[in-house]
Amino acid sequence: MVAETQQVRVELRGGGDFVELGGGGGGRVWNRLTVVRPAQGDEPEVRIEVEVDEDGVTECRDVRVVSVGAGRAVRARDLRTVRLDDLIEAGFGLAVVQRAELSEQARRHGVDPDDWYTGSTAGESRAAVGGLRRRKRDRNRKITDDLLREVAEVYRANVDNGPTQAVAERFVKAPSTAALYVKLARNAGFLGAAIKGRAGEQS
Repeated sequence: MVAETQQVRVELRGGGDFVELGGGGGGRVWNRLTVVRPAQGDEPEVRIEVEVDEDGVTECRDVRVVSVGAGRAVRARDLRTVRLDDLIEAGFGLAVVQRAELSEQARRHGVDPDDWYTGSTAGESRAAVGGLRRRKRDRNRKITDDLLREVAEVYRANVDNGPTQAVAERFVKAPSTAALYVKLARNAGFLGAAIKGRAGEQS
């Protein structure tokens, strides 16, 4: 699959899988991307390989500046034009897909709504990139007592309706990370011990 704008195109590399972005219709994104800034005139092409971790945060694994066809050789100044974060965010926005609303006819024909996604609109892509920036800021967030108190508050407020998922959405984290936050909140004494087989805490 390839998505494209005038500035970049994004290719989904083999060996990957979809990562759920969570947080109120955040969609999902393939976790192995190649973002390409095509050659303009005789300028070289830029290709970057990006991986998306379980929290939806991008990591650049490779950058290539390539002379294409009869284009000129790569120059030092070409390297200075590579705006890595901008390329990653543009590619990320293109790669995000959103859950589609199925028609009644599609449902009658047995289409599974959990497997049905569509490309994002420009607005949805911008929202996804905004979420990516928040995740980058939060990635190195220190796990402080204040954070764990807030985890406990969110958990309790949603104890009857998916409390760990509510923590995941509040902090824009993967479910596994949210579960770790809940465990740390219990260990720190901000939540009571778990109740076997169901959500909640022992008093």
